[in-house]
Amino acid sequence: IASSNTITWLNRARISLSGKNFKGIRITWANLSHSLLSNSDFTGADLTGTCLHQSYLTKSIADFLNFSGNNSKQYSKFFFTPIKGSK
Repeated sequence: IASSNTITWLNRARISLSGKNFKGIRITWANLSHSLLSNSDFTGADLTGTCLHQSYLTKSIADFLNFSGNNSKQYSKFFFTPIKGSK
């Protein structure tokens, strides 16, 4: 819970989280709406229930990402695009 709260507050403070390594992070039920997360690595991350509404995730890696418990209609404006060398 502490990591979810921390990243939610960083996002609310409008801190850019782009280009960060989030490999294996567990940030369940965090609020990352309107966040800047481009070029970040979410390999093996657990984002269960995390809100990414209108977040910017271009060129982020999402291999083996756990994103269960999210409503696809509510989060329809986020996307991951593959970067060179990722699967």
